[in-house]
Amino acid sequence: MNANDAKVLIADDISANLVVIKGLLNPYRIQADLCKSGEEALAAVNSARYDIVFMDHRMPGIGGVEATKLIREMGAEDPQYRSLPVIALTTDVAPGTIALFMKSGFNDFLQKPVNASNLREILEKWLPGEKKKSPEAEETPPVRTGGRSRTAGGGAIDISGVDVEKGISTSGGAPELYLKTIAAFYSDGLERVGLLGKCLETGDLTSYRIHVHGLKTALFNIGAETLSAAARALEEAAGNHDLSYIRLNNTAFISDLNSLLDQIGGCLSERDGGAAVTAGPADMEAFMSGLLKLKEALKVMDMRVMNPLLANLQKAAPGGDYAATLKAIASNIVLAEYDDAEALVDRLLSQAGEW
Repeated sequence: MNANDAKVLIADDISANLVVIKGLLNPYRIQADLCKSGEEALAAVNSARYDIVFMDHRMPGIGGVEATKLIREMGAEDPQYRSLPVIALTTDVAPGTIALFMKSGFNDFLQKPVNASNLREILEKWLPGEKKKSPEAEETPPVRTGGRSRTAGGGAIDISGVDVEKGISTSGGAPELYLKTIAAFYSDGLERVGLLGKCLETGDLTSYRIHVHGLKTALFNIGAETLSAAARALEEAAGNHDLSYIRLNNTAFISDLNSLLDQIGGCLSERDGGAAVTAGPADMEAFMSGLLKLKEALKVMDMRVMNPLLANLQKAAPGGDYAATLKAIASNIVLAEYDDAEALVDRLLSQAGEW
């Protein structure tokens, strides 16, 4: 199916999940806009016409259920909001949960982790007939890598505790897309570690549950099934207000998550040619100057300035975590997540200032 005239919106608070779903849509040539909150989803549907909205049901702030109800209320002034297909992205497919989704205004659901077969069924069912063209070229077949998983550059992807082959399959079958997925996960993971800690400090189990829920699916998507299962258990404990279980197991979960993030950072750095190099004071001063310019470009969302600055910074990065974090910044820029990118720039500026 070729649906290059179709336009969809994907709302999920985890960048890695957005990358995976967008990658699975690539063979259909569908235009896909991405957002990370219910608030952003509402703004998007208010400013553009979509054929389908994929909405994660559980997000911080305005969640998917509330956002969908608000979209339907917009139908009082414009009937298109009453008929716009809104598909719930959910790990919970219990009959009672699905009934709640339908009552809240969703048209259908797509179980997470999303797979290509289920996604195709939703597209066939909900895309307008005129947008589903007979294929000039059928879907691009997944890239098969044989035994070990290699990128176009030829380097094997090896992350301890991660089933990389399964992660590549979940990401659409292409190692290069998998690298984009783990780069997005790296950025999300760094943020979520801090957010989970703040939730426990304040006793906010509702927010804790939302954040660990997002990590659960993202971990599964990249092939970290053991850590995904640990996140699932913590999510269930938060839902049951079992603070004692969380306090007993959260520390080990965060430690394992940090270890995974360190490995991913090293993997991304290696693919950027990020072997540690010795930078002199003048080099680091120039690097920090470039970071400050990038931060200003992010504030005004000037892509013409961002891209060349980022390219120069990636060439000049003094290896290690610097290169990996720049990779995550690049991923956020692709997703138009400029606030998240700016937060990572601040992190690099802090590190560079301690150099």
